Amino acid sequence: MSALIPSAAEVRQLRAHPLLARLNDETFAALLAAARPLRALRGQSLFAVGEAADAFYLVRSGAVEIVVDDAVVTTLGAGECFGERGLDPDNGGRRTAGARVAAPSDLLRVPGPVFVALAGPQVFAAAPPTGGLRDDLAPLLRAAWTDAPASAVVVHHLPAGTVVMREAEVGDAAWFVVEGVLRVERGGVTVDRVGPGECVGERALLMHMPRTATVIAETAVVAHRVGAGEFAAWTAAHPRLRDLLATVSAVHGANATTVHAGSYEGRASMTAVTRLPDGRLFTATKLVDAPLLLLTAHDGGGPPTGQIEHARAPAGSRRRLEYRGDRPLSLLLEGDLGPATAHGERLRSGRPLSRGELERFRWTGELGASSSGARRLLCGCVGLTRADLQVLQGTGCNDVAAVCARTGAGGVCGGCVPLVRRLLAAHGSEAAAGADEVDLDGLESSLDELRHVDRSRSLVGPESATWSVYGESVAILGGARALLMQFAHPAAQGFAEHSSFLSDAGRRYHSTLQSMYALAFGDGATLLRMAREVHEKHARVSGRYAHTSGPFRAGDRYSANQIPLLLWVAATVTDTTVHTYETLVGPLSLADKDRLVAEAARMYGLFGIPRERHPANWQAFRAYVDGVLASEVLNVGESSRKLARAVLTAPTRASEPAFAVLRRLTARWLPPALRSAYGLDERPLERAAGAALERALRAAVPRLPPSLRICPARLHAERRLRGEDGPDPAGLRVEQLLAAALGVR
Repeated sequence: MSALIPSAAEVRQLRAHPLLARLNDETFAALLAAARPLRALRGQSLFAVGEAADAFYLVRSGAVEIVVDDAVVTTLGAGECFGERGLDPDNGGRRTAGARVAAPSDLLRVPGPVFVALAGPQVFAAAPPTGGLRDDLAPLLRAAWTDAPASAVVVHHLPAGTVVMREAEVGDAAWFVVEGVLRVERGGVTVDRVGPGECVGERALLMHMPRTATVIAETAVVAHRVGAGEFAAWTAAHPRLRDLLATVSAVHGANATTVHAGSYEGRASMTAVTRLPDGRLFTATKLVDAPLLLLTAHDGGGPPTGQIEHARAPAGSRRRLEYRGDRPLSLLLEGDLGPATAHGERLRSGRPLSRGELERFRWTGELGASSSGARRLLCGCVGLTRADLQVLQGTGCNDVAAVCARTGAGGVCGGCVPLVRRLLAAHGSEAAAGADEVDLDGLESSLDELRHVDRSRSLVGPESATWSVYGESVAILGGARALLMQFAHPAAQGFAEHSSFLSDAGRRYHSTLQSMYALAFGDGATLLRMAREVHEKHARVSGRYAHTSGPFRAGDRYSANQIPLLLWVAATVTDTTVHTYETLVGPLSLADKDRLVAEAARMYGLFGIPRERHPANWQAFRAYVDGVLASEVLNVGESSRKLARAVLTAPTRASEPAFAVLRRLTARWLPPALRSAYGLDERPLERAAGAALERALRAAVPRLPPSLRICPARLHAERRLRGEDGPDPAGLRVEQLLAAALGVR
């Protein structure tokens, strides 16, 4: 145990602390005389946020962590002190942070009333009278400013009301306040005040960016001004201050930032702390003597559940991302700190992580929006980029099998295979998309944003309206209705010319149903592969309208990837599924329909449909569908009728009874105008038979066992979420029966 009385070396170390350096010798000596030794054990809590402040502490040995919202904002060691802020009358005598012992520590404890009586007049009066940067920043600035060459510093006397700098202007100088108060405004709102001993304007110079705020003299102010060139030369001569200012600037745009000296992994560091508008605590910790920066966004939700390292970081460099679920929590950068600002903005944004973003960070070290061109990541499993693919093509590797064999791409989830195949076929280039058309970059951006970090998750989950509605097996009976509504679009001639519906309708119908269920229930890899395959198939369906039809003129270009056509296809599926459910299962509330539409907007984003183009709720959706049906957009032509006959014709004799039911329900459920255009109007006996069929099915649905009532895709998904391998056996048998009925082997 340490001696009861601090040694001369300990006294000198404590006397040099910036806070204690404010005290005169008599007060400092009286403070030490009033202090009592305290031995604290590892894990011991000294105080918590909100508790009444009753003491001031000095550290003789060991380590003490300062904690806010369960997040360690700094670690204090020998020669440091803490606890004075809670004793500041401005804080109401309550602790603003917690303190716990990180290693066995010898402390000196000064009772709160004694500290306030002895040191309060000097400590609290000397503190800046504003809410800006305090703690360890001001003493460093003062010390460094005294070394600035006289020629670099210009003293300014600013009357109250003087505008010192304006938001969005180019930064040309930094200011150090000697007397008075500056008011900081952002968008006309006061966000901070800067007082004696504080610096303003340095962020724009350090980060080479425009001013982030307007600064006005609230009182008469005396301040030193240092131009941009002189500031760069001055900070270069003070590495510790330069790193500290850079760390503070990493907390860009924040208010009430405090700066603390401490240690990180046993090495001296500086930590800037700020409270974000959403309540999270953001910290930026920079080692004093090394290029290492730790950015952390604490939300009080518990520790990280995963971390990922940049696998291709250059020698001497390192990037590590920690996250919980889909929430980014911290980012460690070592070596090249250039991306710190962008990464800090990403953490502060609070946006959920996507699977694509995690994959991109692993292989490129980047966060944020996906890259296009040569830097685009094609395979997140092995790190294949477009640039890598181009290099392989240059060595004669020009088919998917060869690329997969050389790189391992496609061997894990297979989601990259359609994309690689398409790029190889296009020789690394993508044909320009037409107007209002989803191109490859647009598709990949959508996929990157929508995929969840958990590969096993679907876009929507078991609690969703989609799982409830699409999970009913009878929903499949509406499939032909949706297809005939799609075929009514004049672009159906393209379907007839480019697809296999006419030659192998059963297989194409089966493929369409699989895509629909994959959207609702597929895992991340399935969704990625399906979306790319569908986009690739759609890219081959393009041409020119042969005849003028409604708003489409002969010679106009059509493409299956045009957003208006994609939106209509998506709407026919949603509309038909709701119609089928309400006819055979039961009514849906308006709230359920609103949820279903919102979830559909997310699902069909996988095809590149922008969220803002999809109806926002059921009322808007109903208006859209009814508007298209009443417009001149749809026109059932001969190509449409050929496709309809192909879909409604049983592929085998054994499946004729099932297709007879399908034809009757499809005719009954089609919108009246389309029913007539397809020549499917019901005669009285047919109408009566259809109604009887609906009643029989509605009565049978509640009596079906779960293995038959729940669609196979949902059974598989539920099994996956339980962590069980392989498909659901009952669901697999139903799928085999369906495939046989459609003539698919």
